Amino acid sequence: MLYEDLMTLFQAAPKKDRGGWKYIIREQNDKYEIVDEMLKNQMSIELYFNEYDEVKITLYKDGIPISTMQRIAISKVELDEDEEGIQFVLERMPSRMIRLQLKPYLALEMGPYWEICDDCE
Repeated sequence: MLYEDLMTLFQAAPKKDRGGWKYIIREQNDKYEIVDEMLKNQMSIELYFNEYDEVKITLYKDGIPISTMQRIAISKVELDEDEEGIQFVLERMPSRMIRLQLKPYLALEMGPYWEICDDCE
């Protein structure tokens, strides 16, 4: 699930990495880009995932890890409106999500998840 969803979102194949795949996302002029390696002087995110739909997300500033969320099973992936971020809904706690903000700058947050119902009043 994650492989197909992320490949569709980023329009690029992930890099094969020990037992899974990863994307390295770099902040560049208020935009993001998928790159092959991390640079020391920019914000970047390493998004690692495996065949069991578990993710490890690490936020780096100037090549130094600031925050890491790891071995988290995901039940659903949603792209925010205007493609400004990705929401990973947690499998064990479907009312919680990890949000990976892509625009205007890279950020990582965890919070409540609400499903929006188009047919509800």
